[in-house]
Amino acid sequence: MSESGSSYRDLLRSTVMIGGSTATRVLIGVVKLKVLAIVVGPAGVGLMGVYTNLVTTASVVAGLGVGSSGVRQIAAAGGTEHAGTVRQTLMAFSVVSGGVAGVLIALFREPLSVYLTDTPDHAGAIGWLGLAVFLALFSTSQGAVLQGQRRIRELATVSIVGALGSAIAGILSVLSWGEDGILLFTLTTPAAAAAAGFLYNQRGSEVSAPFSTSVAVEQAREMIRVGVPFMGAALVNTGAQLATRALIVHWIDLDASGHFQAAWTIASTYVGFVLGAMSADYYPRLVSTIEDHDRAVVLVDEQMEVALLVGAPVLLAMMAFAPWVLTLLYSAHFEPAADMLRLQILGDALRLMTWPMGFVLIAKGRGTLYLGAQLLWNVAYLACLAATLTTFGVASAGAAFTLASGVTLVLYQVLTRRMIGYRPRRKNLAIGGALMLACTTVLAASTVAPLGAMGLGAVLTALTVAGSYRQIRASLRRS
Repeated sequence: MSESGSSYRDLLRSTVMIGGSTATRVLIGVVKLKVLAIVVGPAGVGLMGVYTNLVTTASVVAGLGVGSSGVRQIAAAGGTEHAGTVRQTLMAFSVVSGGVAGVLIALFREPLSVYLTDTPDHAGAIGWLGLAVFLALFSTSQGAVLQGQRRIRELATVSIVGALGSAIAGILSVLSWGEDGILLFTLTTPAAAAAAGFLYNQRGSEVSAPFSTSVAVEQAREMIRVGVPFMGAALVNTGAQLATRALIVHWIDLDASGHFQAAWTIASTYVGFVLGAMSADYYPRLVSTIEDHDRAVVLVDEQMEVALLVGAPVLLAMMAFAPWVLTLLYSAHFEPAADMLRLQILGDALRLMTWPMGFVLIAKGRGTLYLGAQLLWNVAYLACLAATLTTFGVASAGAAFTLASGVTLVLYQVLTRRMIGYRPRRKNLAIGGALMLACTTVLAASTVAPLGAMGLGAVLTALTVAGSYRQIRASLRRS
């Protein structure tokens, strides 16, 4: 079997494995969010979104990109003792940085409450979110070890176990205390993920090294140097989402923030089973081959093909049945988010082509360029959102997402062509173009004949499933 064929099979296998775990996690999350939506309504979901985004943003800042750079260093170290040193440094760094971040959030809880929710009433709950940041950083370090060692099966299992634990605790919290349980609902997610990751790392640790404070400090310094630009890129993304929620709360209301949260979560989660698999196995694999440009080009093309073929049916189905999906996963009160969801799905179709190229910048260690690309995406996104939000409401967030994704796609193509000589194969361009055409057709039909658009979308989804299956079989046969 050729090396290219083997890598295609491995990429497909990891996509299916991580995708399967993500699908399971999504089903668990469906029940969890459904209960939350029924008990607390759009305003409560919006508040949960604000809490969650604050935790994510603070975790990105406190993490300093060490999670991403740690994956890169563990993948490069292989099974040597140096990998054990990186692992220990990751753990120690997450404890120290998480503790500092938690204290700072507790100290500034009142101004954060006023900025994010337009009232100081939530200051007490926000102060406790410092604990969630600590747990999120610890969870990130556990995941980085598993990912860097390419322990994909364990990574998939951890995600399922963590989701199940957080769902049970989160559902019990809102059923018991209603809106007052939203804080505990938010805390359960990083807590369960941290516990599951720690247990699996303890069971499956392959490399050990004697701990040395001086070595750990030096190692952390190197990981921070490499990771800070990637932290900046992640901060730009999460900061923009925090700003988006604040804009919606200030200019519209908390219910609208709940509609945004619902559409954003659905679009991000359901395409995430492909993108999550990409970061789990494709990234470490790309790191190990990035200096061989010919092999790297083949790997990027293979990952793009897998992402498009596996992700296309999911996106088309969501495009067709967006109102029903929102009602099923949340409640009928969330149907106003359908237009935003459909518009954002167009952007997700572009992301299936963008992400494989974006990882080239990370694997090359070109953090500054990656930061610049993410900054451009968010500037375009926020500019479009601010210009249209008061006129078109929450739907403008979906249009802004798609516009920004198109700009980034062009930029990444230019950058990867210069770095490794990458040009997408005609086959991938044809698949991507067909997906965009199908999504746009269903979107246009939904504005004049909603039920007809659902029927058209169902037919196109079925055709896409059949076409993707044939393409995957053909590619495996050639490998």
